[in-house]
Amino acid sequence: MGTLDPDWGDPKAEGEAVVAALPKGVGRLEMLPGAGHYPQVQFPSEVVGLGRSFLETARA
Repeated sequence: MGTLDPDWGDPKAEGEAVVAALPKGVGRLEMLPGAGHYPQVQFPSEVVGLGRSFLETARA
């Protein structure tokens, strides 16, 4: 989630609520400093790296 996402008054709180609603271990919140609503477009390498990290953790 982008720290500058204009769709939410508090992007971190919104992300935490989404993750809390998921079954345990299905997701985790990562905040990308300076990213808005589309961090995958603004910072594709960072998003891919976070996705890989999550998948590696899930496999363990």
